[in-house]
Amino acid sequence: TMHSLGYGAARRGLSASDGDFDIYKFKYLDIIDDWARRNYRGHGDDAWYNEKWDMHSVVGICRNLLADPEDEDDLADAANLVNVPLGAWSDGVADVIEMGKEAADKDGLLDFTDMVYLPVAMDCPFSTYDWIIVDEAQDLNPAQQEIVDRLVSPTGHSVWVGDANQSIFQFQGAKPSGFLSVPDRYDAEVFELPVSYRCPSSHVREAQRIVPDIESAESAGEGTIEKTSPSDFFDKVRPGDMVLSRRNAPTMKKAIGLLNRQRPAKIVGKSLKSKLTRRIDKITDRMAESGILEEDGRKRMATELKHKDRPQDFAIDYEAFGRISDKFHDEKTRRLSNQGASEDQIEIVIDEKE
Repeated sequence: TMHSLGYGAARRGLSASDGDFDIYKFKYLDIIDDWARRNYRGHGDDAWYNEKWDMHSVVGICRNLLADPEDEDDLADAANLVNVPLGAWSDGVADVIEMGKEAADKDGLLDFTDMVYLPVAMDCPFSTYDWIIVDEAQDLNPAQQEIVDRLVSPTGHSVWVGDANQSIFQFQGAKPSGFLSVPDRYDAEVFELPVSYRCPSSHVREAQRIVPDIESAESAGEGTIEKTSPSDFFDKVRPGDMVLSRRNAPTMKKAIGLLNRQRPAKIVGKSLKSKLTRRIDKITDRMAESGILEEDGRKRMATELKHKDRPQDFAIDYEAFGRISDKFHDEKTRRLSNQGASEDQIEIVIDEKE
């Protein structure tokens, strides 16, 4: 994997004093706290808990993109990718990344993203090969692409297999444009692989409306596509069905609707839970500031609720939650828009709100 290759290069290239290396996922949260205690007036405020996570997201995406955090445009582009409006803390992003390099070189402390970023940023030595074959190449971010460049020997060759239409790791800095630039960067010969051996013909014809080049295999059956109305959803869906949606909010509403009807439903994927939990934390921060959440409730919820059996002990004005949520997200979309975020990036914020 990219991470194991990078980790090997880091172990060879960094001069950790005792030769031991530690993988610690909260490394940069600790560094951000350390930086903020000395440099940021907002450290320790009610809003700091969430600002720290925003800063952590931006520090992570800057490393994946090999972005220059001291360049305003680079920093804004990076923050937009993770839907974070920059704040007064943004001046510290470059300092935190430098502190992260120092912690790796002196103490051997890395997190997951460091495995890809540090060997490139700190020019660690990579083994080289005559042939490199890259699978799912559309999902490589700039730091990972740079690793591939360094793996190919001066007289070597590389083969890149991927599909720009299947790029799903943009939240980690991978962009379809990066994959599409491969032929020019390597003066490569391009071979098309348009035939799908997974889908029946009717599904391929549907897909051709978006990706005209796709073709069905000669051996493919016809298959069935049935169009229906959203109002028929609860009559049509059965246990064992997989329901897909371009956005999360409609899926969530349908799942809750099934549960209300005493029918089983499970939403797959842990990242949605953590995103929504963090968003709730940010809104309850606002409620605490406005005196809507009793007894400094956000801190009590963040630190104690997960250990309690009685959520009713924590008083929340739920009508106010909706009102503050609207205000929070309207403000966030405005700030992201001013920061140059795309319509797709702003739509993600709207989806979270819904």
